Amino acid sequence: MKHKTLKNLLMIIAAMVITTACEKDELGSDSGSQYGTFTDPRDGEVYQTVKIGGQIWMAEKRDTQKGDAQSNIS
Repeated sequence: MKHKTLKNLLMIIAAMVITTACEKDELGSDSGSQYGTFTDPRDGEVYQTVKIGGQIWMAEKRDTQKGDAQSNIS
């Protein structure tokens, strides 16, 4: 009987951990992150950005394979 009770308790704990740990959006509205876009004036490409704290970061890699002479950034 003890073995069955312990097994059931572990199953309940595992279910609780799984349902609370797996969230749909890791950077939800409660995290203070804000999403936006950046349009590169050189080629008109639009890139996703994310603001974390006071800094704005590129949320995706810039496409440098356009063959544009201005896309060489050092």
